[in-house]
Amino acid sequence: MYGHETWRLARDPFPNADSSLAPMKHPDHLDYYFDFYEWRDQARLKGISAEGRIEILQLSVNTTTILISGPTGCGRSSLENLLLYEITELAQSAPLILSLKLRVGQRDTTSRGLALANNTYAEVRRGSPEKGQVLLATIEGWKALILPGTQPDIANLFEQLRRDINDELPGALVIVSLEALDHTISYEAALDTADMVQGFADIVILSVTVSDTARYIRTSFTTRQRAVAWVNAPRVAPRDLKRYVEKRFGAERSGGDPRPGPLHPLTEEAIETVFASADATNVIDLPIRIAIQKLADVLRGKLRQQVGEGSVGELAINEQDVRRTLGETRS
Repeated sequence: MYGHETWRLARDPFPNADSSLAPMKHPDHLDYYFDFYEWRDQARLKGISAEGRIEILQLSVNTTTILISGPTGCGRSSLENLLLYEITELAQSAPLILSLKLRVGQRDTTSRGLALANNTYAEVRRGSPEKGQVLLATIEGWKALILPGTQPDIANLFEQLRRDINDELPGALVIVSLEALDHTISYEAALDTADMVQGFADIVILSVTVSDTARYIRTSFTTRQRAVAWVNAPRVAPRDLKRYVEKRFGAERSGGDPRPGPLHPLTEEAIETVFASADATNVIDLPIRIAIQKLADVLRGKLRQQVGEGSVGELAINEQDVRRTLGETRS
């Protein structure tokens, strides 16, 4: 007998190691969430339950802005996808979900606003070409009234578009997803863009890589009494990964006695070795995706070794197995 069954696991415990979780498309992804996030405004959002659900305690009757910060690979996209799932579940009708990638090249609010307006038209048109034409006429009419040498009133455009949405898609919740694609996006650019859609969107989700950017916007919005919630996605330590392994192995563990330990076939030393620095002299925190990818590679490497040797061999995975597999992966 080869494969995960040798470890009393019904299947691969980390099938999504290389991609973000997306419960709107794959509801079973709820089983793979793990709460290592830092919830800075628990009066509005209060963590992820063992069932992979977010408890949303309070959304404003006006615009609620949700800030997600964290380095690349730290689970920002998975968290946003879970938020979209929860908000969609709460909505009385299908929400209108709009996306805008914030790039350094879009230096002024008008260019970012027009990009979002065009995305809004495209998304509405995707559901109904006739309704999309209504929004397109509004955008073109607004552009036609811009006088040379004057600063366009982008807020007025979004006021008009929201009226169109209310008329054409009555009751639809408008969610705007903003993602900063570059570490060098300035505080002001991120703040101006979040400001721009206040009143147009019911919910704004702004994802940034630098936590200080989220802190700056949160402080600004709180000072102006705007509804805001901040969630930070930090790098994880060995103790965090151990907790996640125990959760995933427990979910996939097949029956029978004697029952293996919660980390079997891994040892604690093996998990700690995943976090070793390149020169193996220090333990460093890692983005959650990198940590899980490494662990998945280790499990697959052990399975390949079993097949190559033609026998089950030693079931446990120790630190030497981790170093060997990750060394092969790096090479």
